[in-house]
Formats: sequence, C-alpha cells, structure tokens
Amino acid sequence: MRIYVVLLVFLTACAQVNIVPQSQSETQLDLESGSITQQQGAISVTLRVGDAHVRPSPVEQNYASFWIEISNQRNEILPVSFQDFSLIDAEGHQYTAQNPDNLIALLNPAQPYLIPYPYVGYYYLGDAERGRVTDQFRSEASYANSRRPDYIKLDSLPEGDLFSGAKVAGTVYFAAELTGMRGFEIRYQMPPLSGQQTLPLVFRFSVEKN
Repeated sequence: MRIYVVLLVFLTACAQVNIVPQSQSETQLDLESGSITQQQGAISVTLRVGDAHVRPSPVEQNYASFWIEISNQRNEILPVSFQDFSLIDAEGHQYTAQNPDNLIALLNPAQPYLIPYPYVGYYYLGDAERGRVTDQFRSEASYANSRRPDYIKLDSLPEGDLFSGAKVAGTVYFAAELTGMRGFEIRYQMPPLSGQQTLPLVFRFSVEKN
C-alpha cells in the first residue's frame, strides 16, 4: 500500500500541465508565443499567460499573471484599467484582477523577519535568508520573491488614458490556480466609446494534463 501511494505521488508530481490558447472566430493565434489577439473596431488586444504560479511564500494563495497589450487606433481616448479584466474558469467561478500594490505588499522583503526563530525571531540576517531559501524549496509552487517587488509595479499594466494611435502593454494578476482548472477564459470589458455599448472580448485557454 505504501509503495502504491508513493508511486501515485510520483506520477502526479511528474504530470505535465500545458495551458493552450484556443482558436475562436475572428481571433489570431500565435502558437509559438501562446498569445491570442482579438480586435473590436479599431481596438486590438493581445493576451498570453505570463506566470501560472506567482505565489509569495508563506502565503497560501497562488497568483497567476497575464501579459496584455492594447492598441488604440480610434480617434478618441480609451481608458485602461486592470479592473476591466476578469477570469472565469470552466466551472463558472469568476476571479477579479488584483491590484498589483496588494501583491507588492505580500512580497515585502521585511516579512521573513517576522517568522520566529526559534520561537522569538531571527537572530541574524543570514539566518533569515537561509530560512527564506528553505521555504522556497518546500513550496509546491514557484517562489515569487525571486523577483524584486518593485518589478511587479513596473511590469503591471499601466492605468489611465490611452491616446489615439498609441499602445500600452503590461501584466495583470489574478488570485487563481490555473493548473487546477480544466480551462478558463479572460474577459476584457472595454469601456464604452462615444456612448456606444461594447461587448467583452473573450480569450479562451484549455488546461491540458499529460
């Protein structure tokens, strides 16, 4: 029985998970980069998975990131915000995009010093660093603190007015575990332009386990 359990755990750990963009009508797929491009009027949006696992240890919640580029070729300003994006999994659960400032707070390098050692606090900086590295390899997901927290802000999708003829690109974050899903879609609810109603652009992905 013990051998069976160990074998099951081994096979699960070795299972490969691929997140594959799905073809839809009026979409352009780039299978090499894994990106999907859609257009509504003169607004073009390209989206691809960034990191499936962006989890700041010891926080249990996983964060996933998506790289997004928006091009505005209309003769008017397009407001841009990470809040215009949402994620819906195959079971219908909806996830709202996260404020990158909240993720930066979780990645605060001062956090490891709050972990007791032993039961009091870290005595030396070296002990804190060794504890951080140990926690990294115990985690089942990759450790996001390998990137400096200020990069999270620099990489995030800039918010504000996107002028005519301009484009903007950046990362949007969701508190979601993509590899545990059967599939999901990202929806971009474009702000109304010239008082006209706009339909959401939908980017679909399947999660394939080998």
